[in-house]
Amino acid sequence: MKEKMNIDLEKFAYSVLSTYEIDSEDDELVSKKMLSRYLSAYYLITKFNELEAKQIDISKKNEITKILGMLGTNNY
Repeated sequence: MKEKMNIDLEKFAYSVLSTYEIDSEDDELVSKKMLSRYLSAYYLITKFNELEAKQIDISKKNEITKILGMLGTNNY
């Protein structure tokens, strides 16, 4: 059975920011772009973690169904 993967939201978002370069002298513009990039990365990983959790649940249900089916038909 597959092990659940969970990516740390803040670490990922900060790592995305660490490689993001903005060529501007306008501090407000730079801040807005950085915030936008951070939030985009944060919510992307939130969605990923939710999908990953759902996949694990589906995998577990399929495995249980398979085991119960094997028990019922003596197909070990």
